[in-house]
Amino acid sequence: MNKQIQRLAARNGLSQHLRWEMGQKPILHLQLTGHFEKTKTFLTALLANSSQLSVSRLQFIKPEDSPLQTEIIFQLDKETK
Repeated sequence: MNKQIQRLAARNGLSQHLRWEMGQKPILHLQLTGHFEKTKTFLTALLANSSQLSVSRLQFIKPEDSPLQTEIIFQLDKETK
């Protein structure tokens, strides 16, 4: 999953930082920085290819004179849907 996220982010010119919280249902905290269209393309591809991920929280932050920052929290369903 980490490699897939890194490849998709690089392909779309996004910088990314991810962190996992392991528990009964693992949670992925993902931060992206880049343009909205590239972020949309990234999220569409990731969710289309990862049926185990569901979005718990999505937040867009657009600082003045800076690229879009996106914070996403995913929940990982260990069983394939």
